[in-house]
Amino acid sequence: MNNVLGFLEEKLMPIAAKTAQQRHLGAIRGAYVSFMPFIIVGSILLVISSFPNQSYQQFMSSTFGASWSAIIEIPFNAVFSTMSLFISFLVAYRLAEHYGDDKISSGILALVCFLILTPFIKVAENGGITVMPVEWIGTKGLFVAMIGSLLWTELFCWLKRKKLVIKMPEGVPPAVQESFAALIPALVVMILVLAIRIGFENTHYNTIHQFIYDVVATPVRHFGTSYFGALMTVFSITILWSVGINSGSMVNGIIRPLWMENQTDNIAAIQAGVTPPHIITEQFFDMIWMGGAGATLSLVIAMLIFARSKNMREVARLGAGLPSLISMNRCCLACR
Repeated sequence: MNNVLGFLEEKLMPIAAKTAQQRHLGAIRGAYVSFMPFIIVGSILLVISSFPNQSYQQFMSSTFGASWSAIIEIPFNAVFSTMSLFISFLVAYRLAEHYGDDKISSGILALVCFLILTPFIKVAENGGITVMPVEWIGTKGLFVAMIGSLLWTELFCWLKRKKLVIKMPEGVPPAVQESFAALIPALVVMILVLAIRIGFENTHYNTIHQFIYDVVATPVRHFGTSYFGALMTVFSITILWSVGINSGSMVNGIIRPLWMENQTDNIAAIQAGVTPPHIITEQFFDMIWMGGAGATLSLVIAMLIFARSKNMREVARLGAGLPSLISMNRCCLACR
């Protein structure tokens, strides 16, 4: 056992530590952490509107009207149907924050580039009304949002480091200086993104969204959310925790976009009154983390009952308190 732990600490820990500190993964992880409260609130509202109990549904309909569930789901739809827009901004914001560059300009540029790549559909020829397809600004467009934000921010910051900026005279307020400094880099990036859009319009994919979804997202999602992928996710998190690395936030930050689309499909199925098609979602993993990574609540209980070491019993008392209760509460919400 000591040899195994020694091997993990010597070979795996340096690699895992570097991966955890990798700026692009950190930007994606930070973006989802920032957006997580809104995902939780939207999910809670969905539970309220779609709670699977006939008496409950009848009571709510008689009290608040037949359209009560549709009204409650408006905030939920606002979060999940436009998630890629927020993630594109947040990923760029976090990456620019790492570089110490203009976070707001980077976030806005990434959002604008995402919108440039997203096709608009004309729905009224005479009136000239155009709308954006919801499928690409929701969870289905997350890969383009994340990958694009990383690329555009890297290029934007690189151009600024190369001094390809408009310099303002001394005495100009910093906010104005930053705005003018972003002009030329933003223009270059936007022209490049427009060229990419035009290029994909001349392929059978028609949009970069469809290309990324077919070539990258679908295969990765199929593997990452398969039973084997779920097993490897748990194995990776447990192994990294064994050498003292907070692997949950690192691995979850990578795999969460895949879980998110599965969750969206399941939600649509629940709203349609059919069986959800996916098992592997973030709620599925909440069952595994009941009481801590690796379902360690049982270990804590065993330590409380059988441990002879005073230190072990003290650790068990701490672990059986608020941390385990919070994790169990998340698990119960997932079961509901």
